[in-house]
Amino acid sequence: DTAWKQAKLSLRKGGLGLCSLADHSSAAYIASFCTPGSVKATPNLDEVVSLYNSCVTDYDTLSISSLKDNSPNQKKLSDSIEALQFNSLLNTSVPQQTGQDYYPSHPLMLQHGSL
Repeated sequence: DTAWKQAKLSLRKGGLGLCSLADHSSAAYIASFCTPGSVKATPNLDEVVSLYNSCVTDYDTLSISSLKDNSPNQKKLSDSIEALQFNSLLNTSVPQQTGQDYYPSHPLMLQHGSL
């Protein structure tokens, strides 16, 4: 449902900030085991990184070796998940730009306070 997808987005992305635990659990798990300079050993880390990678763009994917070099915090990881969700929602919600069928005032494209 499009309304629920938008409600789960942060306020700055036009949502209600109702963060889904299921959507962001992989980010929380990865961040909890990564401290600057080290990655704590955990048997499920490969699976969780794989789950996280399925929720983000190719640009934002992680590997175990990248975690050892750069330990991301949960906010950064969750922002990457939300970026893909926002782009997916925007791409399915905005009409194709063809002549008079284009609506530049679509609610997802407006900044807060411009309605």
